[in-house]
Amino acid sequence: MTGIAGLVDVVVDPLGTVTRLRLMIEAFLLRRRWRERQPTDPLERFIVLCWRRTGSNWLCGLLHGHPEILMHNELFNESDVHTYHRKDLVDGKWTYEQRDTHPGRFLKEMFHNVVDPRGLMRTVGFKSFPEHYWDHGRPNITLTRIFDRLLQNPAIKKVVLERRNMLAVYVSMVRSKVLSAYMVRDYSDVPIRINILELQQFIDRYQSQYKSYYTKSLRSGSPIHTIRYEDMVESPERFDAEIKSLWQFLGVDDGVIAKGLKENVLQNKRDIRYAIENYDEVEFAFRHTSLAPYLGEIAPVEELATATPVLDPPLKDHRWGILLPICSRGDETDPEKCFSAIDGLFSTLVDTVPKKIERACLEVHFGIDSGDVVFDSPASEARLAAMAEKAGLGKSKFMVLHELEGKICHIWNCLAQEAHRNGCEFLVLLGDDVRLKTAGWKRGIERRFWDIASKRQLPFGFACVSFNDVNFRNFPTFPVVHTGHLARCRRLFPRRLINQGGDPFLFELYKRWGASEFCFEYELENTIGGMDEARYTKRTIRWNSEQLTTYIDKLEGNDAAVNEHQAEEKRSRPAALTDKGKRIPCIDVVVPTFRLDVEILSRIVALRASVPATISFWIVIDNPDAKSEKLNAVRAMEKLENNYAINIREHDKNHGVSAARNTGIAYSNADFIVLLDDDVKPDPGLLDAYIGGIMRHPRANVFVGLAELSPAKTLWSKAMMACNVIGFYYIAEDRPFPPWGVTANLCVRGRTSRIRFKHKFPHTGGGEDIDYCIRSNQFKGAIVSVPGASVEHPWWADGSASSIGHVMGWAQGESLCVDDPDLKQYIFLTLPNVAEWTLLSLVLAPFWQPRALLLASLAAALIQMLLRSRSFYSRVSVNEGGRMRRCIIGFVGSLIVLCQEMARVVAHLDRMKFANLLWRFDWYCKQQMSYRAAQKTAHIIVSIVYVSTFILVYR
Repeated sequence: MTGIAGLVDVVVDPLGTVTRLRLMIEAFLLRRRWRERQPTDPLERFIVLCWRRTGSNWLCGLLHGHPEILMHNELFNESDVHTYHRKDLVDGKWTYEQRDTHPGRFLKEMFHNVVDPRGLMRTVGFKSFPEHYWDHGRPNITLTRIFDRLLQNPAIKKVVLERRNMLAVYVSMVRSKVLSAYMVRDYSDVPIRINILELQQFIDRYQSQYKSYYTKSLRSGSPIHTIRYEDMVESPERFDAEIKSLWQFLGVDDGVIAKGLKENVLQNKRDIRYAIENYDEVEFAFRHTSLAPYLGEIAPVEELATATPVLDPPLKDHRWGILLPICSRGDETDPEKCFSAIDGLFSTLVDTVPKKIERACLEVHFGIDSGDVVFDSPASEARLAAMAEKAGLGKSKFMVLHELEGKICHIWNCLAQEAHRNGCEFLVLLGDDVRLKTAGWKRGIERRFWDIASKRQLPFGFACVSFNDVNFRNFPTFPVVHTGHLARCRRLFPRRLINQGGDPFLFELYKRWGASEFCFEYELENTIGGMDEARYTKRTIRWNSEQLTTYIDKLEGNDAAVNEHQAEEKRSRPAALTDKGKRIPCIDVVVPTFRLDVEILSRIVALRASVPATISFWIVIDNPDAKSEKLNAVRAMEKLENNYAINIREHDKNHGVSAARNTGIAYSNADFIVLLDDDVKPDPGLLDAYIGGIMRHPRANVFVGLAELSPAKTLWSKAMMACNVIGFYYIAEDRPFPPWGVTANLCVRGRTSRIRFKHKFPHTGGGEDIDYCIRSNQFKGAIVSVPGASVEHPWWADGSASSIGHVMGWAQGESLCVDDPDLKQYIFLTLPNVAEWTLLSLVLAPFWQPRALLLASLAAALIQMLLRSRSFYSRVSVNEGGRMRRCIIGFVGSLIVLCQEMARVVAHLDRMKFANLLWRFDWYCKQQMSYRAAQKTAHIIVSIVYVSTFILVYR
C-alpha cells in the first residue's frame, strides 16, 4: 500500500500558463477577425452539442419554432444534409459529396445565407453528434479539424444537451436502430437484450465525449449553456424556466412560447424495464455505478419471483463405477497385505451400503500396473473378483495398464472411460487405502445431485460432489461425478495431470456453476497419501489456468473443434448449457494479517454476494510470534460451507505483506481475487460492486476500489489531506482508468494471471501496489475503477504526527520504483530537489564554505515549503477556521512532502544507489503530463534559489 505526498501541482504550471495566454490571445484575435469580416452582420452563431437519443430532435424542433432562430438539423450527417430549410439552402446547391469535399465553404454558407424575408432572425445554428465527423468508427481528418475549429471558436456559442440517464439513451438508441425510426414511431413494445460490455463501452464513450465538449469549449473561452433532458421533463414550470434561460443565452426574445414539431412524439410510454429482457442482469451489473438512481426508478414491481421447487428424485438404482487403481509397490514381499487392504475397503462398502440391491449397483473397475508382481496375473484377478462378489458388489472389470506406474490421474482417465462404455452413471475415485465411515452415502450423494440440478437449473448429473475426508478436511478428496462429464469432455482430467491435482480440478471445474458441494455428513478416511507421503513420487502441474479454462469451455459447449473428427464428436455431445444454468462468479478474498484483529477479520469474512457466487476467504497469518490467544482466535475462524469457505494459512516467520498476499494468491483457484488489508472495514456491498465491475469490464486485469478515510479531525490528518498524500486512496472517484490503486482495496485477475508481488518491497508495504498494477496494465482498459466497491480505512496512528513514520516507510518502498526495470518508462530526470541539495551541502560543508552551503539549503527548503504551502492552502476547506489556521495546515502539508523526499534520498543512499538521485517516478504514469512539468519547474525554482543564495553569501 502506497501513499504519495504532493500529487498536486506545487507551483502554477508555466506551460499551462503559456497555453492559457495563447488561447486568450487567439480568442481575442478570432473575435476581432469575426467582427472585421462581418461588420454589419447582426447574427449570432451557435451549435448544439449532444448525443443521439438525448432529446435532440425535440430541442431542435423547439429552436426551429422560435421566429428569431434559424435552426438547421444534422448538417454533417453521413447520409445526407439535414436542415429545416432544405428547399432554400440545399436543393440544387449542396449534396453530401460536395459538403464532405468542401466542408469549410459549406459551413460558411449555412451560417451566413439566411432565409429571413421578415428580417427577424438574430441567430443561426445546427445540431452536432460525435459520429458526424467519423467514418464508421474512424476519424475523418478533414471533418474532425472543422469540428475542432468550431469548438475552439469563441464567437460560436455552445449549447450542450445532456441526458443523465445513460441507460435510457442506450436503450433508445438500440430500439430506434431496430425499427429505423427516430421520431414518430412508438417502440414501447420492442424488447431488446443488452450486452453488458457494449453498454459499458457506450457509457465510457458518452462520458468522454461530453468531457471533451466542455474541455475544448472552456479552454477557448466559448460561452456555454447546458441543458439537461431530465430538467426539461421534470415539470411544466421547470420546462418554462429552462427554455427562458436558453432564449436569453442565445439573445432572442425570451417571451416566445416554445412549441415542438408535430412529429416529435414520446416514443416510449411504458416502464423501460419491460424493454430489457435481461433486466436483472443489467440492474446488478450497474447497481453500484452512476446509473444506480435510474435503475432504482425502474426496479421491478410486479411478477414476484418464485423459488424453484426441489423435485424428489425418481426411485432408481443408479449404476456406479468405483475407479480403483491398485498396486503392490512397497509391499511386493507380502501379497496378503495387499489383498487385505482391498478387503478392508470392501468391508467398509458392505457396512456403509447395507442393502444388497444397492451394493449390486457398485461395479469395481480395477486398474493394475503392467508387471505388478502381486496383481498382474489371472489368479490375482480371479481372487479380486471373488472378493468383490463376496461383498455383494456388481461385476468387476480389470484393466492392465502399461507404463503408467505412479500416474494415478492417467489411470483414473482410462478407468473412467471404460466405466462410461459399460453404462455406469456415477463415477467415484477411490484408492485401496480408503475406508468409508458413514452409511447411506450412495443414496445421499445421488440425492445431492438432484438437489443441485433443481436448485441451479442444470442438467441432472452436471455437478461434482465430494466426501468429507477426516484426515484432510476442507479438501475435495475422492470426488463423485456423473458420466455426462465424459460425454462433454471425453476425459475425466486433462492429459497433463499426472498424479496430483485431479480431485481439486474436478471440484474447481464445477464451482463455476455453483455445482460443487461437499457432503459433510458422509465421511471417509484416506489412510495413506493425502498430505503425507504417498507410494509414488508426487508431480504437480499448474492446472488451474489453461487446463481449467479449456474444460470450462468444454462443459459450456464453447470449445472450438480443430479437426473433422472432433467436429463430429462435438455434434454428438449434449447441448450447450442454457441461460438458466449460466456460470456464476468465482471470487476469493485474500487478507494478509499481522495485527490479527478478529473483530475486523470477522467483518471481512462476513461479506456476501447478493447473487449466486462461490466465495472463499484466505487469511494469511504473517505474525507467528503474536500472542497465542490471538493466533488461536484467528485459527478458530476456519470454516467450510458449500460455495463459502474461510481458510487460514500461516507463515513460519514474518515474510512481509507482499509474500503473504502471494501465499493467498497461490492457494486460490478463483477467477478473480479481492485484496484487502487487515485494518479496513468493507462496505457490505463490496463483492457485488466488484462482480458488477467484472461484468462491465470482463477483459480488465485490475479493479481499483475506493478506500475512504474517516473525516480528518486532527491538524496532521488535515495536512495529509491537503498535500494529497492519500490521493490514490480516492483515485477510483477521480479517474475511470487509473494508472494504479492501493492494495488496501483491490481486485485482481486470479488463476489466469502469473503476476505476483515482488518481495523486495518493505514488509509493511510501499511501492508494491504501483509495481503490481503497472505490470498488469498491458492494454488500455486493463485497470478500471469501481468506486462502488468501498472500504473504510483508519487513519494511521489516529491521525497524529507519529504517522510520519508510516509515510516515510512508504517513501522507502517508492524509492525502489526508480530503478525497477519494469517501470523505467515512467521515470524522468530533474534538477536536484531540496533533499538532494541538502545532501550536497552536508557532504561539502566540512571542507568548503559551510555557512554558504547550509544557508543555501535552508533558503531552498523555505522557498519550496512556501510554494507548496500556497498550493496546499487552496485545498484546505474554508470551514477549517481563519486564514492563519489554513496556512498552518498547508505548511504542515509541505513539511510532509519534504519528509517523503528526504526518506527517498536516504533509501537511495542506504542501498548505495547513488545513480537514482535526480530521477523521479511519474506516479500518474503519463496520464497527466502536467505533473512532470510541475515537478521539473519546482526543482528549477529550488535550484535557482539554492545557487543564488550560495553566491550571495559566498561573496
